[in-house]
Amino acid sequence: MSIATVVAALLALPVGLVGPARAAAEASPGVVVGRAPPQLLVGKFYEYAPAIVVEGGVKHVFACANVVSGEIRDHIVHHRYVGGRVVATDVALRPAEERRRFDSFHVCDPEIVAGSFGYRGHVFRFALLYTGNDKPLANGNRLGMALADTLDGPWQRAAEPLVSFDFGGDEETSWGVGQPAAVNPDHGDGFLLFYTEGARAGTRTLLRSVRMSPEGDIPIAVGAPRAVPTGGLRQADGKMPDFLNDAAIAYVAGAHEFIAVRPVRPLPSTPPTTVEAWQEVDALAEGALTGNGGTWRKLTVIGPALTKAPRNHNAGIVKDVWGGLPRADRIEVVVTTSDECAAAHFCFPTTLWSYRLHELDFPLPASR
Repeated sequence: MSIATVVAALLALPVGLVGPARAAAEASPGVVVGRAPPQLLVGKFYEYAPAIVVEGGVKHVFACANVVSGEIRDHIVHHRYVGGRVVATDVALRPAEERRRFDSFHVCDPEIVAGSFGYRGHVFRFALLYTGNDKPLANGNRLGMALADTLDGPWQRAAEPLVSFDFGGDEETSWGVGQPAAVNPDHGDGFLLFYTEGARAGTRTLLRSVRMSPEGDIPIAVGAPRAVPTGGLRQADGKMPDFLNDAAIAYVAGAHEFIAVRPVRPLPSTPPTTVEAWQEVDALAEGALTGNGGTWRKLTVIGPALTKAPRNHNAGIVKDVWGGLPRADRIEVVVTTSDECAAAHFCFPTTLWSYRLHELDFPLPASR
């Protein structure tokens, strides 16, 4: 089954309109990304949840970060790496100035995808997807989109959330939607959008198709959601079923499959107990997205033994601008690492200032 078939099947669903078990692979030594950072991270700063794309010999790292020392307010920063060195850094997207917007306090969890995206009479080359919030809360999230002609911006926000959520008037009781991942293997005017939904009934990853007219004279077409299968996903003991959320996802064209890096439960029993210690790399055949389910295959695990850090969370995959792996035989993962603490009472926000990015390089099995 081709990726075009997956897209066609998703587009056949009702559309909404937005107004204008394998052995673990052996890892090569990790290359630290952002540990010797530009001035932005000196002081009480955090940086996590990266989106990484490579174009023209430049590795672009977008990440969620604060920009005022000691202030917990998410912005999206943009680092450029050439030859393993940071050559430029700026803020790609700040919280919106309009207080009534859904993204006026936090913008986080960036994702980058290229295409031909028509919006308000202009065709943009890049979409920056993100989680937005209008309050200093963990709950109450919506999924936003900004557009630009180049990765250097400027980024023009869409007028409305790309995906919203019915909070029933109480945004403090549900996480909402966010943590996007996107792929556009056909290099066209749309993409497949994966994202987390956190509701009272539980947490899951959903998939939608998104299409934007190259002429830019019709609304954005967002397909109905479909649950991404979770068959084969297990917790750290290898027995208990696990759910799927906060997943970085890439497409492997030659293998006709998706690769995901996801958090593994259970959460640690020592503080902080809300931040994962393990990430897992899994593969899923593309046909599973339009069938009656599918089975993920475990490829490798990222944990303290590899990163030398007690917490490993909010990962990203190094991709080309279309959401694919630059190489079919290897995968580069950038994971957020952070510290643990001696007592829960002193954990937050102390451990937040330890959030940094580490890159790991893994071989992929020749036959999966």
